Amino acid sequence: TSSATHGTDPLREQFRALADWWHDATDALSSSDEKYEHPAYQRIIVLGRPVRRYILEDLRDRGGHWFAALEKTTGIQPQLPAGATPSVRSERQAWLAWGREQGLLD
Repeated sequence: TSSATHGTDPLREQFRALADWWHDATDALSSSDEKYEHPAYQRIIVLGRPVRRYILEDLRDRGGHWFAALEKTTGIQPQLPAGATPSVRSERQAWLAWGREQGLLD
């Protein structure tokens, strides 16, 4: 979909509002638990499978600790790149690769 059609998707708009709230409230926090327990994050998880694409786009564009939300909305945990040690960076790479393989990301 082109960016011109994004404004007509109420689910995308709801996700974006929640993601903005979450980023504003938690990006400066060091505790992953506090990030995951934030009400906006929990609401995004409740939205489920339909928001996987939006979570992946946000992870690609803005970063953030989206991994628990992705695990809950996909039911999987992707393989880390070969030889990678577990880190935010390697998890991000693994999820973005998975999103491209699934056709959820360009």
